[in-house]
Amino acid sequence: MRPIIFLTRTYILLGAMLIGSSHASEFRFDVDQDGKVEALVDGLLVLRHLFGFSGATLSEGAVTSASERSSAAEITSYLEANQSEMDVDGDGSTDALTDGLLLLRYLFGFRDNTLTAGALSANAERASSADVAAFVTARLDTDADGYSDFDDAFLLDASEWLDTDGDGIGNNADTDDDNDGTLDQDDAFPLVPSLSQGGCQTGALRAGTKACGVKNDDGEATGLLVERCSAGAWSDTSICQEKTHQQPDGYDRLHGGAGGPQNPAWDYYQGKNFEEEDEAGNTNPAGLYGWHYYIRAFDFIRDTPVSELGWGQWTKPTRPYQALDVCGVHPGGFTCEEISDEEFEGELKDCGHTDWQKLEGCQVWCCAEPDKCGVRGSIEGGMGYWMYSTETSHVKWMLPGSTNMNYEIFGGTFLNDRTQMCKTLGGAVRVSNRLLVPNSFMGFDGDDVNGFLGYMLTRTPIGKRSDNDDANYWTIVLDTANFAGPVMYMSSWFWDSRVNWHPKSVSWSDPRAMIGYIAQGYEGSIGAVRVSDGDGVDWRRTNRWAYPKDLDTNGQLLNQSTLFTGHVQYDTDWAATALEPMLAGSGTAVERTPSAVRLASTEAGLGLGGRCNIPSTPDFMSLQIDHNEDPRYADEEALWRGFGVSSPSVLDSDAKANSDAANCHTVLKLDPDELDCDTDEAWCEGRRYLKLEKVGETPATTTIMATSDVPDDIRGALDLSSFKKSRRNDGFFLGPPQPSEQTCFDKPGPAPADPQLYCTRTQDGRWLGYRWYRFIDQPELNQVFASMPAADRDEARCYMQARIERLHEAQQADTTSVPRWFDVPQGSDKLPGSKVAFDSALLVTPPSGLEKGFVPIVVHERSHEKPTNCGTVIGDVVDEPNPLPDDYYEGYLTYGTTDVEYELEHCPANVESGAPFTYPGTIFQYPWDSTDAERVGYLVPTRDEIGDGLEADPIACGLVSDPP
Repeated sequence: MRPIIFLTRTYILLGAMLIGSSHASEFRFDVDQDGKVEALVDGLLVLRHLFGFSGATLSEGAVTSASERSSAAEITSYLEANQSEMDVDGDGSTDALTDGLLLLRYLFGFRDNTLTAGALSANAERASSADVAAFVTARLDTDADGYSDFDDAFLLDASEWLDTDGDGIGNNADTDDDNDGTLDQDDAFPLVPSLSQGGCQTGALRAGTKACGVKNDDGEATGLLVERCSAGAWSDTSICQEKTHQQPDGYDRLHGGAGGPQNPAWDYYQGKNFEEEDEAGNTNPAGLYGWHYYIRAFDFIRDTPVSELGWGQWTKPTRPYQALDVCGVHPGGFTCEEISDEEFEGELKDCGHTDWQKLEGCQVWCCAEPDKCGVRGSIEGGMGYWMYSTETSHVKWMLPGSTNMNYEIFGGTFLNDRTQMCKTLGGAVRVSNRLLVPNSFMGFDGDDVNGFLGYMLTRTPIGKRSDNDDANYWTIVLDTANFAGPVMYMSSWFWDSRVNWHPKSVSWSDPRAMIGYIAQGYEGSIGAVRVSDGDGVDWRRTNRWAYPKDLDTNGQLLNQSTLFTGHVQYDTDWAATALEPMLAGSGTAVERTPSAVRLASTEAGLGLGGRCNIPSTPDFMSLQIDHNEDPRYADEEALWRGFGVSSPSVLDSDAKANSDAANCHTVLKLDPDELDCDTDEAWCEGRRYLKLEKVGETPATTTIMATSDVPDDIRGALDLSSFKKSRRNDGFFLGPPQPSEQTCFDKPGPAPADPQLYCTRTQDGRWLGYRWYRFIDQPELNQVFASMPAADRDEARCYMQARIERLHEAQQADTTSVPRWFDVPQGSDKLPGSKVAFDSALLVTPPSGLEKGFVPIVVHERSHEKPTNCGTVIGDVVDEPNPLPDDYYEGYLTYGTTDVEYELEHCPANVESGAPFTYPGTIFQYPWDSTDAERVGYLVPTRDEIGDGLEADPIACGLVSDPP
């Protein structure tokens, strides 16, 4: 939260905020009767009185020479006679640490949660900050004229409260309220100085009704001519308020990019030649076992985002040295639809089969081409504004997700921005019992988000199903100011059930498949409104955007902004060694701690050894028009450069040396001559006005404009448009579980003996409902176990549950407040800013009896909509306002209304689309028990019958987390 600056004395006088005045009482909080209400006078007197102070200890230092009621006896008598008027929270009693504290906070300027947090009694009737504010302000009407002191320009004159022209004469007595020379009795607009004679204000602009501008596909002009007021009448101008005909909301999308190196990828094959290794019979894996870095979370967009934009990382696997002979991806990705084999002719012959023996005959796409095929899929995520999640003006972090070749994302309880099917769940397995992972990504604490989040992706043994299981369980580990540790791992089932349709094909889960590629980037679009003038010149105003400044080691702000701190890589299976004592309960007590894991990660981590890729161009921040949005620019590029955000040049030896030392960080230079780096000393805000001019057949000229250089009428016309939420998702697809996925949430179900729904509300207004599941009973593991042979299933489940209990126990035993599992690549003292903190609503404490072996799973997420069946509500906000303000749902869409906008994936190969699709009949899984010598095929675990594949009753394992 932004800090509240405490003054020596805070006065409640005029115009601080407009709150409706309600005067059910004659009592006033002007206790000393000096004509004003002060925190350190009246608020302090009430607080002392409620603490039981009397005599000199009550009044000393709290009354002034202006006080009409100054003696302790008078003050005590006044307050005792009006004791019930000090029951601020409405619980029927008065108490210093509730009612007195609420009043004092209000007079000091506290609002919203900071007003009520920790200051409400358990029986408070006025439990919201709005109710408390209304009660207090109703008792701040010094002259009892029906107008709160907030709204009253004449605190001691009951006959006056408003002075429009500020001449010291109240409007009731003033004959010319707006001081424009026209008496009120002759003035059609007595409160607006420039509207005395006509129907509009001279020079004012408004959107007209005459069509103009770019035509849509039907040949209709989509814009409206702007009208100007002159001599009290409206008339057309030559300015056209343009609408982008390809976008329903009419905004431009300007594609932007900045941040990553020019070639932001590193080859982790380590220069080894696959063909030579194959010939030598080498079967060792190439690539990395993991990596980590710190990414900056900051509110790049300073108003309302209207398009997707993000910065983050993409990780792809190597293929084993033993080159594959067939496609490693699902064959359905070739056609994006299911058609009969007879429809494939010529070079497409044999490409329509799901039988791998026939499909091997396909000669196109990437079948039988080792340089294109092999392991496919990616693990990706990062910071940004995501239009398919519930939207906010603050950045969110997308917990990295698994994808396969046709961009199917693991879903169900994570990333399900559309209805899921129970039979497709099995990707994101939760391991943390201290952090909620919402379906709509991770929000942060504070009004201005700016901090660094540590992200690690590494192979761990957390998901092992037996001592002999050697499959890859890629795990996400975090480091923030208020949370550190593993969050989830990606189940091998996700890839096995989609990729391994051939005996030789492999996926991310195969232990031979390591990390072979890492890239980082920063791209997306920001919104822009547009007008064109009579000469055909386009003018745009973009979203407000800004970059945060770095801090040097002395805490001084620098005109540079680090997006990624750098990389640490692991070329050994360090995590298996470091985590196994903790998970297996072996080794010493010290070896079973997060501190031991952190030490191991430090010892195993490697830098990039001077192989950093520095951008070759110093002009790196740009915005580009999407030519599909305006047919006039369909054949050319319209690119704005020179915003004052640049990257170190490849010729800058100091920049390269610094980048190498920091393991290839990405830092942007901020030019204070081009950016506003003074208004907010911690941020540099960019220019927002853009000019696009085209003369004849020559390419368009793009210019970034200073605000002062934009003509007044152009700025006024642009200001007629404002950005609104895109309303693509109100949470309809985020919970509660849809009927198609309900089975996975019911079998075996929530944690034994605790089926209740826990609820909490995030800072951005999302209500989360979550249940505690025993680890092995969480929905994402339902199909994983159902796909295993029945004879092996229970043994694997109990094995995994025991290890998670030990993990939770080890984390609880660590004495540090937030025990870290890894460190900043260039050293913790070199981090150019603070660590970011997750929204406190996402931090949870296991209920009594569920302290280890249980994980929270979000089953409901909606904006401003509390679940109806909450058993326990966590946090300061326990309910939505009642009654709701008229504009409470402004910007949020109620699903089913006519203006719903939602983009669905229509490719049937993507099961999230809901379109019919059939996986191959046999999947060749990497065996969960690596002692099996052969890869044995099993029936694909995505058939309809798998949805009810597990019994409803939880199994007993002889553990603390067993059902009672």
